[in-house]
Amino acid sequence: MPRLSIVAISRNEERDLPGMIENFLSWADELVLVDDGSTDLTLEIARAAGPRVVIVESARSPDEGFGSQRNKGIDAATGDWCLHVDVDMRASPELAAEIVAAIQNDDSDAYHFGLRHYFLNRPLLHGGVQHWEKPWLVRRGLGRFEGAVHEVLAVDAPSARVAHLAEPMWHLGDADFVERLEKNVRYSALESDRAIAGGRRASLFGAVLRGVAATYACYVRHGGYRDGRYGFFWALYVFAGTINRELMLYDRQEPAARESLEAELRRRMRAALGQGALRPAARPG
Repeated sequence: MPRLSIVAISRNEERDLPGMIENFLSWADELVLVDDGSTDLTLEIARAAGPRVVIVESARSPDEGFGSQRNKGIDAATGDWCLHVDVDMRASPELAAEIVAAIQNDDSDAYHFGLRHYFLNRPLLHGGVQHWEKPWLVRRGLGRFEGAVHEVLAVDAPSARVAHLAEPMWHLGDADFVERLEKNVRYSALESDRAIAGGRRASLFGAVLRGVAATYACYVRHGGYRDGRYGFFWALYVFAGTINRELMLYDRQEPAARESLEAELRRRMRAALGQGALRPAARPG
């Protein structure tokens, strides 16, 4: 029976990690967790789960992205196959059974699977998420990740040996909208870093156009309207997220220091006091 390693990256995942451990270690051989400097109870929860959870403590350096973190998990895994997931992903019993059968098949070296995506704890079946596919089940040694953000697994196998799983992986997403906004901040920072490295300047007009185009594609072209009001909410978030990324890039390229505002106010206050426009406050004591 081939051994299966579940590989994931984490940072402050105390809310989702217990459910992940329970879900995957009920049928897989080990969980490799690459932790990016968690400051909550993530590491304590992982250690308490026992020796089948392999912890790699490795905070990302400024020039590292998510792809390099996932590759550290591949290097630490011992299974014949690696199933790459996020901490908020879960396998249904049907998907777990399909994976166990798939890794015993000598005809394939990797498998794509779709995602059953949730937003605000409601399923989204349209809006573009129905097209999200990941070849994240691969024989160890035949796949490495590329990219800092929205990383891609490059599979070293001919397309004829990459198959598809019928059952989707559940992507639970964010527990609430606050968590969604926190992730948007992190992703926007990484995207702006990549834009600066590539020499791209911020364009607020271009951001609005991209936001409108992305929202139209999400809500109309990909049928987000079929998901009712939560499909509409998701489309609004797509628009706002696009604007947020561009504003963060603009702020980094055209910074204005808070200290300059303090200095200006200090200068004006001293001038007002010197002209007698204000009565100096009595010194204590």
